[in-house]
Parts: sequence; structure tokens; C-alpha cells
Amino acid sequence: MPTFTFTSPEGKKYDVTGPEGATKEQAFGILQQQLSAGTAKAAPVAPLDRLPPETSPTAQPQKNTDTLGQRILGAGEAGLSAATGAVGGAAGQLYGIGKTLTSGKYGTQAGIQEGERAGVELANKLTYQPRTQTGQQLTEGVGKALEASRLQGLPVEGGMIGRIPEIPGAALRAGEAAGGAVKGGARAVGQQAAKALPAVDAETAALARDAHGMGFRLTPDQVLGNKYAKAIGEAAGSVPLSGSNFKYNQGVFDRQLVNMVGGEGEKLTRKTFNTAMNKSGKAIEDITSSHDVPFNEDLVTKLAGHVEEAQKFQTGDVEKVVRSYADEIEKKSQNGVLPGKAFRAINTKLKTQIRNTQNGDLRNALGGLQEDLLDQFTPMLSPEELTAYNNARRQYAVGKTLEPLVAKAPTGEVSPSLLLGAVTRTQAGKSAAARGAAGDLGKLADIGQRFLKGQPSSGTAERMFAQGIPAALGGLVGAGAAGAPGAAAGLVGGLGAANVYNRFGPALTERMIANPPK
Repeated sequence: MPTFTFTSPEGKKYDVTGPEGATKEQAFGILQQQLSAGTAKAAPVAPLDRLPPETSPTAQPQKNTDTLGQRILGAGEAGLSAATGAVGGAAGQLYGIGKTLTSGKYGTQAGIQEGERAGVELANKLTYQPRTQTGQQLTEGVGKALEASRLQGLPVEGGMIGRIPEIPGAALRAGEAAGGAVKGGARAVGQQAAKALPAVDAETAALARDAHGMGFRLTPDQVLGNKYAKAIGEAAGSVPLSGSNFKYNQGVFDRQLVNMVGGEGEKLTRKTFNTAMNKSGKAIEDITSSHDVPFNEDLVTKLAGHVEEAQKFQTGDVEKVVRSYADEIEKKSQNGVLPGKAFRAINTKLKTQIRNTQNGDLRNALGGLQEDLLDQFTPMLSPEELTAYNNARRQYAVGKTLEPLVAKAPTGEVSPSLLLGAVTRTQAGKSAAARGAAGDLGKLADIGQRFLKGQPSSGTAERMFAQGIPAALGGLVGAGAAGAPGAAAGLVGGLGAANVYNRFGPALTERMIANPPK
């Protein structure tokens, strides 16, 4: 079994014996646990002349025997190690927190330690270990600085965190010199992390797949829904220049709404909305006005049936409204037809009253009458006209639903969290949503409510904890250096961790939702 030696800032040495095949980073994770539990024992300090060669002040650095090609590959390996280490760190944090919350020991020291161990194990599994000497030296360089800081209590070991600053440069070189290896490693990370993270229920996974199909980029915290995980994801997204998906997802949401009302542009501004509504309204008016509706015996019988049913089973108010529509249709019919302009006016009046009434009985009665009226009208249309008419009606109906939200969004960025309330504002909307029949707009509303809605409060304990993570990551790196270089390294470290999580997160989500429980 391999044994590793670590030196603390006070000069104490610790020998750690790991299991067969253990890496230096795994051994350091074991040391962290021992230090936290108070079971670590410092090794006797050897005289200066007995120090091992690698710690002797006069020792020469080990000569790099790699070929030029191996050195180029080593740079790529270092970048891959940095990238997978950062992704593994983010996944390890989420998994460790989830393990703590679900272990039945939440709030206890044992529960915290169990979560930390789970996070360390996952991070180790997801971190690529370089094979070339160059890759090992590059990877070990920053890691050594952090080993001395004895970072206790973190769910990810220092050696892995220490590689985060290499992401901006080394990962880029990795993509150029060993792009295939990076992509393959990223796929492997996604597969392992998806297996280790908590399972996603089938309904949530299906909705997430719909969201990705629309173009959204969801990170694991958005899909898992845990408030601590979500706080961490929001913190990562708030880091400047970190590749946050917040603005991107808002853009996808806005474009979906623009398309649904038949508009043009990137945002549903008031000008875009007005143009789209006028367009669909005119299309409906032109088509309905250009065709007369047969006023035959079949329609007369149906109208009489609606009046009779309202008279027998509804209140006097409902009967009165239904009778007035039947009389108006009969009165405006001429020579066996209801002229197109008269049909358009009556149909618009019916549609408006059905949408706005709070009387469920009246809504149902008028809905049946309108359905029979449309059954007389649509056969008059050509296939092209019918397609255009249905599209225009759908776009106009979506626009009427979105109208109050557009009024509250002067810049054209509609809040995803408010859409479901608009969809279910009427009784008909509530019924359609409950039955899963609210169409694409209802699906988009569900996505906004489930995945894109921020946490209801700010300044809570979990949010404050998560927002400190980027700074903490930077502090870890800065702890191994002095002065301005350390501060710069710390800044890059926090930025790198958030950047990798934001960019690799959607791919990890894809793995999570690919095969949910059945």
C-alpha cells in the first residue's frame, strides 16, 4: 500500500498510508478527515542530513525526460485534469450536501463528515490523473502550495481545488493539443457524475428534456431543486465573466414567447407585441369576413337545442344570454347564409365573453354554441386558409394571455416565474393546465416555474453560504502564494470554478435526465 508524506505550515510531517492504487490527492483527503477527527499523528522530524531527496534544500528538481510530443500532450493533460477537477469539485459539493441532507443525520457532526467523505470520493473519481511526466509536474505545482495550508472542513480536497487556476490557459492548450482527449474525458466525467448525483424523477426529467429541446441550458442544481444546490448554482452564475447561463436562458425564454405570438425579434417588447397582435387579428378578420356561413336547417336545430338546454338546466341569466346569441345569428342571416362580416362580429363577441366571464355554467354553454358555429364555418375554408386561420387564432390567444405580463415588462424581458400565473389566470386556463392541455405556452410556463424561478428569499443562511463559495475557492488558491500573485491566483480560481460549472453543467444535466427512474 502506498504511503505519502505531507508537511503542515508549522513544519509537522504526516505519513498517510492509502489503499492500493491510491493517489496523492486521495491520501490528502484521508489526512483532512484525520485532522478533523483529531486522530492524525505527526511523524518524528528527521535530522537535516537525513531528509529524503525530494525535501532536501540541496536536492535538484527531477529532470523531465518527456519528448516534445509528450510535453505538448502533458499540457493538454494538465488542462483536462484542471477541468475535470473543477467539474468534479462542483459535483462533489452538490453530492456531499445532498448526502448530508438525506442521511438522516442532518445538523450533526456525523452527518457533516459523512457528506464530506462522499463529496471527496466523488471528486476523486471525476478528476483525471495525468500519465505524462509533464502533465504530472504541471498538475502537482499548484497542488503542493495548497497541501501546506491544511484545508480542513471542505468537501473537496486541496490538491483538486489547487488546479482550478490552470483552467483559463491550460484548458485552452488542452483543447488545441489534445481536443479529443478533453472531449472524451468530459464525457466520462458526465457519465460518472450523473450516476453519483441524486436521481431525478421521471416527470422532472421529461420536462427538463423538453427544456433542452427548446434550447435552454439547465445546470444540475436547477433540475435537482434542492435549495442548497440551487443556491450554489445561483452563486456560480452570479460570478462576472463566468459563462453564466442566466442571461442565455432568459434570451431563449423571450424568443420562445416572440415566436408563439408570431412576432419578430429577440424580446417581446411592447412594439413587437403590438405588431404581432395586429397581424394575427387582421388575419382572423380577413379570413372570417371573406366566407359566408351556411344558415341551414342543421344550424337552426343546433341553436334551438342550446336554448332548450339552457332553459331546462341553467339559471335564467344563462338562458337569457344563450337565447340572445341564437336570436342575433338568426336575425343577421340572409338568404340562407350568415354573412362573413356578421359571423366575424358574433364570433369575436362570443370569444371575448367566454374568456372573461367568471360564470362557469355560462362559459360552458357559450363554448358549445361557438363550437357548433365554427363547425359551420371551417368547411368553407381551403386547407391553406384553415392552417392560416388556426395559426392566427392560436397566436392571438397566446397574446391575450401574455398581455398583462408585457405591460409589466418595459424592456421586453418577461419574467419566467410569472408565466404560469398568467396561463392559469382564468378558469379555462386552470382547467387546461390541470389536464396537461395548455399547449406549448403551458409547457414553457412549467419550465419557467420549475427551473428558471429564483429562490423566494435573499440573504438566507444557505444563500450566504453559497455566495461565499467563489470567494472561498479563490482564497484557497491565494493561500498558497504571497502578495499580489496570490490574490490574482485566488481571483482566477473562483472564476475558473464557476466558469467550468456553468459551461459543463448542462452536459452533466443531459446525463442525469437521459435515463430517469421508471
